[in-house]
Amino acid sequence: MVNKNYIRGYAIERKALKELEKENYFVVRSSGSHLMADLVAVNYCGFRLIQLKSVRTKYYSFKKEIEKLKKFKNCPTNCSIELWIWKSRLKGFRKAGWEKIRIK
Repeated sequence: MVNKNYIRGYAIERKALKELEKENYFVVRSSGSHLMADLVAVNYCGFRLIQLKSVRTKYYSFKKEIEKLKKFKNCPTNCSIELWIWKSRLKGFRKAGWEKIRIK
């Protein structure tokens, strides 16, 4: 039986992947890994390392994740490190969507 958290994570990875492909990125998904980046997106301008999270509450703090991403210092100049947060089913929000935080 497949874990519900895995299914939820896979669904947001697919949403992000499709959004990046619309922006003409070549995207590689690191499935099942617990590495720094869930997605690596590449185009002619450079590449993006993207960590994805999903929340159902307004009050979740991402300080720990942001500090972890800031520690990655061996990144070339044409690389950006980002944290994308999928906000779904939150009271007070009209519809679900991404909050994108650029770390570097």
